[in-house]
Amino acid sequence: MKWLKERSSLALTGAIFGIIICTLCVIFTEVIPAIVITTLSITMVGIMQEVQVYFSNKVYEFDWLNIYAILLGGLIAVLIVSCFALLAIN
Repeated sequence: MKWLKERSSLALTGAIFGIIICTLCVIFTEVIPAIVITTLSITMVGIMQEVQVYFSNKVYEFDWLNIYAILLGGLIAVLIVSCFALLAIN
């Protein structure tokens, strides 16, 4: 878990993004589409961020662990928002 400790700011960014997107999706749609939409958008944001850094700095090596950190933070946020949404529905 050393890789996650080094990338905690990326995981926090993914969590904040996930909470915002998933909450909006739960409000305007249902829970299952919100999970799918949020997961896809977090994946897109992580890949786009890494590609942007890669092309801006040619010495930089593409690092999949940065994308995994953003995805992990985002998926934890999706889990939390989905649980609260399901509790509110029932």
